[in-house]
Amino acid sequence: MASSSAISSTCSRQPTRNSRLSLLSSTLVVLQSIWLAIEHIFIYPCLVSTVNMPIPWMGIIGYSIMFVCYIGMSAATTAMGSMIYCSVLWVGYALVSPSSVSMISVGEEERSEK
Repeated sequence: MASSSAISSTCSRQPTRNSRLSLLSSTLVVLQSIWLAIEHIFIYPCLVSTVNMPIPWMGIIGYSIMFVCYIGMSAATTAMGSMIYCSVLWVGYALVSPSSVSMISVGEEERSEK
């Protein structure tokens, strides 16, 4: 039979490094998702309509950011470094993801006007 001290020490263990990393990763994904929503709702429309940045240029910039971040993630020697590159990667992803839909819709508008 297990002693009560062995059971209490098992139940009151401090969080391990892996559990802290898991919590950090989960928190990071939630924050990245919130940032992505903000970028899609506010920043992307502002860049396209107010600043008049061409949609293909936004795609090129976004893919450039993503390319650099993929290289950075693979070259990172720590999990934290990889997470930082991953967070910046989402900025590039938000610039790229609506680009194809925007270009298709603009192309359809031009065809329907003719």
